[in-house]
Amino acid sequence: MTSNNNAAPGGDTTPGALPDLDLSSLLRGVLGGAQDELSAAGVEGVAGGGAVRIAMTGDGAVVAVRLQPEAVDPGDIAMLEELLVSAFADARRQTQALKMQSAGRLAEAFGLGGLDQA
Repeated sequence: MTSNNNAAPGGDTTPGALPDLDLSSLLRGVLGGAQDELSAAGVEGVAGGGAVRIAMTGDGAVVAVRLQPEAVDPGDIAMLEELLVSAFADARRQTQALKMQSAGRLAEAFGLGGLDQA
């Protein structure tokens, strides 16, 4: 009886057989890379013609808030609050777009392209 030193792990002795892949490890690696990419990406939500800007990472962490002096009127705090909410919403929309792009690239990598098209 001859032994096949080229046998794939898992017992397949077919010449040229691929080794068993740990799919969960592969997926963790791919998804972890996508998450790292999102964390490194940056977006900036803007409101009031640029008077209020909120910088956010692609995974949604707020990293900076910038206010132009004209946005700060002690007599109209409600307007500043509305501008902050609007800038935050703008930044969140951008992070969602980044996530959709990332998901689309992952889908294509796994042969599932076109999922974003209804």
